Amino acid sequence: MRTRHVVLDALGSTGKRWRRHPPSNDPEVNDPVSDTDLDEASVRREVHVAVETVPAIRVPHGAVVTPLDDVAIAVRLRRAWTDELAPWLLGLDHDLGHGWQATAVQRSGLSMDLLTPFDFGIGTPLEGIADEFAARLVAATDGRIDRVRVTFRGSTKTKTRRRGATSDTNVFDPGDPEPEACAAAATALGRRMPSELSVQATAVISRLSVAGVSQHRVWLAAPSAEAATAVGSTPGAAYALREAVRKWQQKDPLYAAYVDSTLAGSSPSLTM
Repeated sequence: MRTRHVVLDALGSTGKRWRRHPPSNDPEVNDPVSDTDLDEASVRREVHVAVETVPAIRVPHGAVVTPLDDVAIAVRLRRAWTDELAPWLLGLDHDLGHGWQATAVQRSGLSMDLLTPFDFGIGTPLEGIADEFAARLVAATDGRIDRVRVTFRGSTKTKTRRRGATSDTNVFDPGDPEPEACAAAATALGRRMPSELSVQATAVISRLSVAGVSQHRVWLAAPSAEAATAVGSTPGAAYALREAVRKWQQKDPLYAAYVDSTLAGSSPSLTM
């Protein structure tokens, strides 16, 4: 299978629309791609140019910092992109906002990497909004991520990641659902819980909230380490949760129960 690559050319300043041009003579741009996985190797193969790196903005002195592991940071970035940054960019009529669903989002150390099908050329895609963008990242991740990099992927073709190639620390891939998927997943999982579930197991599972949903996975935030541990220590709870996810996904279940008190409190809880 061959993938047709196109080059996008700026019409004026940042924030304007971008025009598609026929395939270029550059073999790097029009190189056929047979791998349909959005893995690290394919990204390296497609990257044309790194457009901009925004300088770091440190978390304000005195700010409350919540302990977050890698899974929690990945979900925070997912929610920041889908719930806050994309709508904000759309409100600015910015191209990154209009192409948010076709943009792959990854974490690299302290950076949020946006792999976009838009080629901003010599322009600066975050001109005038870089500081605000970074500040929003700091707020969303309690200072764990404080910079953003925008990179042209070299192709307008939306790629999907194979189910087996995903992990709990994936942030956002093209084709992942919109924010409303969390509420729908909470309802769907609740309906698939066994009717004979004990009162204790029901209480434990009810403390979990659906903080993130991708094409293949679901992330369940617990308000505390104690609440997350209780899922495994309460008879029947872990099995019921696994079976509910399996029935909903209709495949071997892919889910993560982790600790994030902030998203646990602001995300839809399992409706049982």
